[in-house]
Amino acid sequence: MMAFAVLPFQVPFCCIYSLRFFVIVIGYEFSQHTYKSTLVSGASRLSFVLSKYVVMLIDILAAMVWYFAVTLVTGMLAGRTLGSTIGQLANFTGTSLFVITFFISVVFSLAIIVLIATKSLVIAAVFVVVWPVGLSIVRLVTAWHWLIYLDFFLMLLLESV
Repeated sequence: MMAFAVLPFQVPFCCIYSLRFFVIVIGYEFSQHTYKSTLVSGASRLSFVLSKYVVMLIDILAAMVWYFAVTLVTGMLAGRTLGSTIGQLANFTGTSLFVITFFISVVFSLAIIVLIATKSLVIAAVFVVVWPVGLSIVRLVTAWHWLIYLDFFLMLLLESV
């Protein structure tokens, strides 16, 4: 189906598209050091970070639903057919939503670790953009095939072919 053929190319765009949620939901607290007042009020660091992470995941999933809805409506307004039945389209869209959200959440989880380790929102945001590109380049230059397990976007591309 065409949905899985296009999916790998949507993931890097959606990752960069979702970067704003990382900056707004998680990064602002750490860059302005306002998280200390939340911790002083009695919340543990683990619950604080997990709650921020869950809010970010919900925001990313909602943005992906919006992204797919706008794509579907735009295609219908352009006069294109769905290409399959409504059931198949719903199945592929649902699968795509959760796969894309999962891969984006993995990259943002690593970015949270980078943010906490470096205390720099800029380094964490650059990490989100550089991770997929840098990993692909390193894998191609060094021919280390085991890096495919860390390169989620390339793994998705290979699975869809």
